[in-house]
Amino acid sequence: MPYRYRPQGGSTYPGVDTFLKLITRAESEKNPDARPLLALAQRAIRVNMKLLGLANLRGVFLHAFNYRAVAFDAKDQLRADEAMMRLRPAINAVIESNANTAICGASVHKLSAQLVGGAWTIGIERTLEAWEAQVVSRQEVQVLADEQQLRIIATLNKRSSEYRLQRDWLIDNATGILWQGAAESIMRLEMIRYHNIADWADLNRLLKGLIHVKNSAAGDEDEQAAIDATQNAAEGRFVQTSDLINIEGLKIADASGGVSMEKLANFCDAAASILMIGNANTSEVKPGSGSRAALQVLAQLGADVVFSDQKRIKGVIDDLFRMDFQMNYEPSAQQAPWQLEYNEFENNDNETNMIVIERALQAGIQLKADEVYGAIGFTRPDGTPDILTSTPL
Repeated sequence: MPYRYRPQGGSTYPGVDTFLKLITRAESEKNPDARPLLALAQRAIRVNMKLLGLANLRGVFLHAFNYRAVAFDAKDQLRADEAMMRLRPAINAVIESNANTAICGASVHKLSAQLVGGAWTIGIERTLEAWEAQVVSRQEVQVLADEQQLRIIATLNKRSSEYRLQRDWLIDNATGILWQGAAESIMRLEMIRYHNIADWADLNRLLKGLIHVKNSAAGDEDEQAAIDATQNAAEGRFVQTSDLINIEGLKIADASGGVSMEKLANFCDAAASILMIGNANTSEVKPGSGSRAALQVLAQLGADVVFSDQKRIKGVIDDLFRMDFQMNYEPSAQQAPWQLEYNEFENNDNETNMIVIERALQAGIQLKADEVYGAIGFTRPDGTPDILTSTPL
């Protein structure tokens, strides 16, 4: 039976005491089991639209950059381009799992290979669910069976020689302070936010107040008729009772109490934004806004998040290049003779890029024609030299 974690009573999240026990269970030195915590984090992203939006942004923003395989030696560039074409679907899958890596500490991909057009092509058979992989150190990731009983299938270490010669698994593990992932931090914030909003909803119900039916000297029938009429007053919007019956509203809660609850909810949202994208001031791209608007939202991500994700993803894709090179050229190679490079121009708009290019060329800096024309949104004309050394007329 596939692994599932369900809080008791069918509630969205467990109680606070149970949640703290799940953290202790995930941090156990002898038999760590982070599956419940990781499953809860995935649930939080499904039910909290703010977290869902942040996860989507963290997951796709690297697509805003152009990237390509660049050979260390120009004579290998054709082979590098062919490798990029073979690996493009796998590379896209790696990029799209970026948010999962940030939240859970690692994304693990099961690889497969098939012979296509005389060359071995590596593909991603499937990306493991969050609870099928747990990080046990900065370099080691355990692959777990997708079943209720905790069972370790494999332990993978990116620095080991065994990993560099195997072609069954691809690991993308988080780096930096949150190398174990942000799941615990996300869930601590989410538990506060969830219970705060539940209390806020209770307060809003209490703000309706109570209706007090006071019987001065009326009979039982008149009293019951007043009670029945009062219960239906919301629909009928009037009540008819004996003049011996007094109906009054009682205030049992103060609306000002909701101000602190709103502040706490906003604090949790802002903290989650800083945690996920390095910035609390986010906005959404309106449908049909175009690529420039998308890049403006991209600019809201913290520079440290962009840089660290780029660097980490580059290492993972370079691992794919190595595997591809081993399968098609040299089985014992320690790395491919090419690596991933990003086109940093994509972080700006075309107008800004043109200014940067013009100043660079005027300063005598040589630029690659493909990068220049790509940065300003034009197709490179036939006959244009590969290297530009002066400002085009």
